[in-house]
Amino acid sequence: MSTVAPTTIAPAASHTNTRIASYLLTEYLERLGVEVVFGLCGHTVIAFLDALGKSKIRFVSTRHEQVAAHAADGYARATGKPGVLLTHLGPGLTNACTGVANAALDSIPMVVIAGDVQSYYHGRHPHQEFNLHQDADQSQIYRPFCKRVYRVDRVADLPRVMERAFHLAQAGRPGPVLVDIPMDVFSEDLAVDAFSRHRSRGQPWIRLSRSRSSRRSRPPSIPCCMPAAAFCRHVQPPSSRRWRRRSRCPWLTR
Repeated sequence: MSTVAPTTIAPAASHTNTRIASYLLTEYLERLGVEVVFGLCGHTVIAFLDALGKSKIRFVSTRHEQVAAHAADGYARATGKPGVLLTHLGPGLTNACTGVANAALDSIPMVVIAGDVQSYYHGRHPHQEFNLHQDADQSQIYRPFCKRVYRVDRVADLPRVMERAFHLAQAGRPGPVLVDIPMDVFSEDLAVDAFSRHRSRGQPWIRLSRSRSSRRSRPPSIPCCMPAAAFCRHVQPPSSRRWRRRSRCPWLTR
Protein backbone atom coordinates (compact mmCIF):
# COMPACT_ATOMS: atom_id res chain seq x y z
CA MET A 1 0.00 0.00 0.00
CA SER A 2 1.37 3.38 -0.98
CA THR A 3 1.89 5.92 1.76
CA VAL A 4 2.14 8.89 -0.66
CA ALA A 5 -0.75 11.27 -0.23
CA PRO A 6 -2.74 12.02 -3.38
CA THR A 7 -2.21 15.41 -5.04
CA THR A 8 -4.92 17.76 -3.88
CA ILE A 9 -3.41 21.11 -4.95
CA ALA A 10 -4.31 22.31 -8.42
CA PRO A 11 -1.30 23.13 -10.59
CA ALA A 12 -0.44 26.80 -10.94
CA ALA A 13 -1.65 28.64 -13.99
CA SER A 14 0.83 28.77 -16.82
CA HIS A 15 0.30 32.47 -17.37
CA THR A 16 -0.15 35.52 -15.18
CA ASN A 17 -2.10 38.75 -15.55
CA THR A 18 0.69 40.95 -14.17
CA ARG A 19 4.10 42.09 -15.36
CA ILE A 20 6.93 44.19 -13.99
CA ALA A 21 6.00 47.88 -14.11
CA SER A 22 9.22 49.04 -15.79
CA TYR A 23 8.58 46.76 -18.79
CA LEU A 24 5.01 47.96 -19.15
CA LEU A 25 6.22 51.56 -18.90
CA THR A 26 8.76 50.98 -21.68
CA GLU A 27 6.11 49.50 -23.95
CA TYR A 28 3.87 52.48 -23.23
CA LEU A 29 6.64 54.88 -24.21
CA GLU A 30 7.07 52.98 -27.46
CA ARG A 31 3.37 53.39 -28.24
CA LEU A 32 3.70 57.12 -27.59
CA GLY A 33 6.43 57.32 -30.22
CA VAL A 34 9.38 57.85 -27.88
CA GLU A 35 12.55 56.97 -29.77
CA VAL A 36 15.34 58.26 -27.52
CA VAL A 37 15.81 58.61 -23.76
CA PHE A 38 18.71 60.70 -22.44
CA GLY A 39 20.26 60.23 -19.03
CA LEU A 40 22.71 58.40 -16.80
CA CYS A 41 22.76 55.08 -15.04
CA GLY A 42 21.90 54.87 -11.34
CA HIS A 43 20.81 52.20 -8.92
CA THR A 44 17.35 53.75 -8.48
CA VAL A 45 16.56 53.40 -12.21
CA ILE A 46 18.33 50.11 -12.89
CA ALA A 47 15.05 48.23 -13.40
CA PHE A 48 13.91 50.78 -15.98
CA LEU A 49 17.27 50.61 -17.75
CA ASP A 50 16.95 46.83 -17.94
CA ALA A 51 13.60 47.24 -19.67
CA LEU A 52 15.00 49.88 -22.04
CA GLY A 53 17.77 47.49 -23.04
CA LYS A 54 15.16 45.04 -24.33
CA SER A 55 13.08 47.65 -26.20
CA LYS A 56 13.39 49.62 -29.42
CA ILE A 57 14.02 52.85 -27.50
CA ARG A 58 17.59 54.11 -27.69
CA PHE A 59 19.17 55.12 -24.40
CA VAL A 60 21.83 57.83 -24.78
CA SER A 61 24.14 57.83 -21.77
CA THR A 62 26.02 61.08 -21.23
CA ARG A 63 28.88 62.03 -18.90
CA HIS A 64 26.80 64.46 -16.84
CA GLU A 65 23.10 64.95 -16.12
CA GLN A 66 23.21 68.57 -17.29
CA VAL A 67 24.44 67.37 -20.68
CA ALA A 68 21.57 64.87 -20.81
CA ALA A 69 19.04 67.60 -19.99
CA HIS A 70 20.35 69.90 -22.72
CA ALA A 71 20.38 66.97 -25.16
CA ALA A 72 16.72 66.21 -24.40
CA ASP A 73 15.97 69.92 -24.83
CA GLY A 74 17.70 70.01 -28.20
CA TYR A 75 15.99 66.81 -29.33
CA ALA A 76 12.58 68.32 -28.57
CA ARG A 77 13.45 71.51 -30.47
CA ALA A 78 14.67 69.58 -33.52
CA THR A 79 11.91 66.96 -33.74
CA GLY A 80 8.89 68.63 -32.15
CA LYS A 81 8.43 65.63 -29.86
CA PRO A 82 8.75 65.79 -26.07
CA GLY A 83 12.27 65.13 -24.87
CA VAL A 84 12.56 62.35 -22.29
CA LEU A 85 15.18 62.65 -19.55
CA LEU A 86 16.09 59.91 -17.07
CA THR A 87 17.98 60.88 -13.93
CA HIS A 88 19.22 59.30 -10.73
CA LEU A 89 18.09 60.60 -7.35
CA GLY A 90 19.70 63.41 -5.35
CA PRO A 91 22.77 64.84 -7.12
CA GLY A 92 21.67 63.37 -10.43
CA LEU A 93 18.40 65.27 -10.30
CA THR A 94 19.97 68.53 -9.16
CA ASN A 95 22.64 68.35 -11.87
CA ALA A 96 19.92 68.42 -14.53
CA CYS A 97 18.25 71.57 -13.14
CA THR A 98 19.89 73.99 -15.59
CA GLY A 99 18.85 72.10 -18.71
CA VAL A 100 15.30 71.52 -17.48
CA ALA A 101 14.92 75.16 -16.41
CA ASN A 102 16.17 76.27 -19.83
CA ALA A 103 13.47 74.14 -21.47
CA ALA A 104 10.86 75.66 -19.17
CA LEU A 105 11.84 79.23 -20.03
CA ASP A 106 11.73 78.47 -23.78
CA SER A 107 8.47 76.46 -23.58
CA ILE A 108 10.03 73.19 -24.70
CA PRO A 109 8.07 69.98 -23.93
CA MET A 110 10.03 67.57 -21.75
CA VAL A 111 9.22 64.67 -19.42
CA VAL A 112 11.74 64.07 -16.64
CA ILE A 113 11.68 60.60 -15.06
CA ALA A 114 13.62 60.62 -11.80
CA GLY A 115 14.45 57.65 -9.62
CA ASP A 116 14.04 58.00 -5.87
CA VAL A 117 14.77 56.02 -2.73
CA GLN A 118 12.54 53.06 -1.97
CA SER A 119 9.13 54.09 -0.72
CA TYR A 120 9.56 52.05 2.47
CA TYR A 121 12.73 54.05 3.28
CA HIS A 122 11.08 57.48 3.14
CA GLY A 123 11.97 59.42 6.26
CA ARG A 124 14.66 56.99 7.40
CA HIS A 125 17.51 59.01 5.90
CA PRO A 126 18.88 56.47 3.42
CA HIS A 127 21.73 57.29 1.06
CA GLN A 128 21.11 60.52 -0.93
CA GLU A 129 17.56 61.08 0.31
CA PHE A 130 16.45 64.73 0.32
CA ASN A 131 14.89 65.92 3.59
CA LEU A 132 14.42 69.65 3.11
CA HIS A 133 10.90 70.33 4.38
CA GLN A 134 9.47 66.84 4.39
CA ASP A 135 10.61 63.26 3.87
CA ALA A 136 11.79 62.32 0.36
CA ASP A 137 10.97 65.72 -1.13
CA GLN A 138 13.56 65.92 -3.89
CA SER A 139 10.77 66.61 -6.39
CA GLN A 140 10.09 69.97 -4.71
CA ILE A 141 13.37 71.29 -6.13
CA TYR A 142 11.79 71.29 -9.58
CA ARG A 143 8.50 72.86 -8.57
CA PRO A 144 9.47 76.51 -9.36
CA PHE A 145 10.11 75.83 -13.05
CA CYS A 146 8.11 72.69 -13.93
CA LYS A 147 4.52 72.74 -15.12
CA ARG A 148 3.68 69.86 -12.79
CA VAL A 149 5.57 67.68 -10.32
CA TYR A 150 4.35 64.16 -9.64
CA ARG A 151 5.54 61.59 -7.12
CA VAL A 152 4.33 58.04 -7.68
CA ASP A 153 3.65 56.57 -4.26
CA ARG A 154 1.76 53.51 -5.56
CA VAL A 155 2.50 51.44 -8.64
CA ALA A 156 -1.20 51.59 -9.55
CA ASP A 157 -0.82 55.36 -10.05
CA LEU A 158 2.04 55.03 -12.56
CA PRO A 159 -0.08 54.68 -15.76
CA ARG A 160 -2.26 57.67 -14.96
CA VAL A 161 0.68 59.84 -13.95
CA MET A 162 2.64 59.05 -17.11
CA GLU A 163 -0.35 59.78 -19.32
CA ARG A 164 -0.88 63.12 -17.61
CA ALA A 165 2.82 63.96 -17.76
CA PHE A 166 3.07 63.61 -21.54
CA HIS A 167 -0.21 65.41 -22.06
CA LEU A 168 0.67 68.37 -19.84
CA ALA A 169 4.17 68.66 -21.29
CA GLN A 170 2.63 69.42 -24.69
CA ALA A 171 -0.71 71.04 -23.84
CA GLY A 172 -1.18 74.79 -23.55
CA ARG A 173 2.20 76.41 -23.09
CA PRO A 174 4.64 73.47 -23.43
CA GLY A 175 7.18 72.82 -20.71
CA PRO A 176 8.84 70.18 -18.55
CA VAL A 177 6.96 67.82 -16.24
CA LEU A 178 8.70 65.81 -13.50
CA VAL A 179 7.69 62.27 -12.56
CA ASP A 180 9.43 61.08 -9.38
CA ILE A 181 9.34 57.26 -9.07
CA PRO A 182 10.71 55.33 -6.07
CA MET A 183 13.10 52.51 -6.87
CA ASP A 184 10.80 49.74 -5.68
CA VAL A 185 7.88 50.96 -7.82
CA PHE A 186 9.84 50.20 -10.98
CA SER A 187 10.11 46.55 -9.92
CA GLU A 188 6.59 45.99 -8.62
CA ASP A 189 3.99 43.97 -10.49
CA LEU A 190 1.29 45.75 -12.44
CA ALA A 191 -1.72 44.55 -14.41
CA VAL A 192 -0.79 43.92 -18.03
CA ASP A 193 -3.60 46.19 -19.26
CA ALA A 194 -2.92 49.01 -16.77
CA PHE A 195 -1.46 51.37 -19.36
CA SER A 196 -4.10 50.47 -21.93
CA ARG A 197 -6.76 51.95 -19.67
CA HIS A 198 -5.10 55.36 -19.95
CA ARG A 199 -4.82 56.13 -23.63
CA SER A 200 -2.77 59.08 -24.80
CA ARG A 201 -4.73 62.13 -25.86
CA GLY A 202 -2.42 62.66 -28.80
CA GLN A 203 -0.26 65.64 -29.59
CA PRO A 204 -2.17 68.83 -28.76
CA TRP A 205 -0.32 70.94 -31.31
CA ILE A 206 -1.63 74.47 -31.46
CA ARG A 207 -2.35 75.89 -34.90
CA LEU A 208 -3.26 79.57 -35.07
CA SER A 209 -6.06 80.27 -37.51
CA ARG A 210 -5.65 83.04 -40.05
CA SER A 211 -8.34 85.17 -38.48
CA ARG A 212 -6.96 84.74 -34.97
CA SER A 213 -3.41 85.48 -36.06
CA SER A 214 -4.48 88.55 -38.00
CA ARG A 215 -6.28 89.91 -34.95
CA ARG A 216 -3.13 89.48 -32.86
CA SER A 217 -0.76 91.01 -35.45
CA ARG A 218 0.47 94.46 -34.71
CA PRO A 219 2.76 96.75 -36.69
CA PRO A 220 6.32 96.14 -35.49
CA SER A 221 7.74 98.88 -33.34
CA ILE A 222 11.28 98.02 -34.48
CA PRO A 223 12.29 96.62 -37.90
CA CYS A 224 13.30 93.22 -36.56
CA CYS A 225 11.52 90.01 -35.51
CA MET A 226 12.88 87.05 -33.57
CA PRO A 227 10.40 84.14 -33.40
CA ALA A 228 10.23 82.17 -30.20
CA ALA A 229 10.76 78.44 -30.06
CA ALA A 230 7.04 77.81 -29.56
CA PHE A 231 6.21 79.75 -32.74
CA CYS A 232 8.76 77.82 -34.79
CA ARG A 233 7.40 74.56 -33.46
CA HIS A 234 3.67 75.19 -33.93
CA VAL A 235 3.65 77.19 -37.18
CA GLN A 236 4.45 75.25 -40.35
CA PRO A 237 7.11 76.60 -42.77
CA PRO A 238 4.57 77.84 -45.40
CA SER A 239 2.71 79.78 -42.74
CA SER A 240 5.92 81.22 -41.32
CA ARG A 241 6.94 82.45 -44.76
CA ARG A 242 3.60 84.26 -45.11
CA TRP A 243 4.19 85.86 -41.72
CA ARG A 244 7.57 87.05 -42.91
CA ARG A 245 6.13 88.62 -46.03
CA ARG A 246 3.37 90.34 -44.10
CA SER A 247 5.67 91.68 -41.42
CA ARG A 248 7.98 93.31 -43.99
CA CYS A 249 10.90 93.24 -41.58
CA PRO A 250 14.00 91.05 -41.22
CA TRP A 251 13.70 87.92 -39.13
CA LEU A 252 16.35 86.51 -36.85
CA THR A 253 16.57 82.76 -36.34
CA ARG A 254 18.45 80.81 -33.70
